[in-house]
Amino acid sequence: MFETRLEHQARQIREGEKPDNYMTPASLSELERNHLKDAFMVIKTLQSALGSTSGART
Repeated sequence: MFETRLEHQARQIREGEKPDNYMTPASLSELERNHLKDAFMVIKTLQSALGSTSGART
């Protein structure tokens, strides 16, 4: 996704816009959206695991 974001920002600069990090999901390919969904699932799983173990350490 890093490369996708840089391409987005380069396009904005070429078009005279201020570059940002906001990309609509509709602007991504299906493959990119699937990778993003997978990444969010990993994050959710890790956050859940950290949440359930943090209470055991206190």
